[in-house]
Amino acid sequence: MKRLGSFPLLLLCLVVLRPPAAWAWGTEAHRVIASIAEARLSPAARAGVASLLHGDTLASVSMWADQMRANHPDTVRWHHVMIPLDADNYVAARDCRPSAQGDCVIAALQRSAATLHDSNATWLSRLEALKLIVHLIGDEHQPLDCVSGIRSGYDVPVTFFGHRTDLHEVWDLQLIEHSGLRADQLSDRLKAKADAMAVDGTIVSWAEESHRVAREQLAALPADRVLGQAYYDAALPVVEQQLLRAGVRLAAVLNNIFAPAQ
Repeated sequence: MKRLGSFPLLLLCLVVLRPPAAWAWGTEAHRVIASIAEARLSPAARAGVASLLHGDTLASVSMWADQMRANHPDTVRWHHVMIPLDADNYVAARDCRPSAQGDCVIAALQRSAATLHDSNATWLSRLEALKLIVHLIGDEHQPLDCVSGIRSGYDVPVTFFGHRTDLHEVWDLQLIEHSGLRADQLSDRLKAKADAMAVDGTIVSWAEESHRVAREQLAALPADRVLGQAYYDAALPVVEQQLLRAGVRLAAVLNNIFAPAQ
């Protein structure tokens, strides 16, 4: 962690503007997460999801939360949680304060889960809650969406295989793109590992875990910020691990919500 010493201060001097719509995993990542989850739904959850989606799949609605936020700026902050870089834990009063752009992914997921579980809620309310959960569980597992202090990697200019970009863009899109794998190929590859993954923790602890991954990845950046094959070989397995965790946990959340009453 010594390499982080003056790192945040230096990066705060660099401003890289990016439209809010880019603040999340890309389409391929979200489809992979949704596909992994769909394969692990219980019969009750599968029936409950089908009753809401009317023929759509989890993968096909996995980007809805990004598509709607241009017209709903009050949801922008639902896609991330800004835990300070040097913090060890999530503190709601510090990291999830209400604002005109919403609060944070943790609160949004908790509200959406409650709505989806409520059999008295309207069909539309439950449908939107389901689509939010599918997307936001994914966002919570993008490590750089769970850390603040350096604008989550947007202020970390890097060169990735000769292309000038920023660290968040690398993690959102370019690591997966460089693999050459389509969403279906990557999801099939990860589904083979899903049965060996235990499901534990909570919405809060998953965000704290992503925060720790982000901190590790920031500490591991080379000093010259030039990212090539060695960086790719080390980072892609971490991306795949986060996608796998998100898919398995998304299924567990939905299986729990739709579990038959005892």
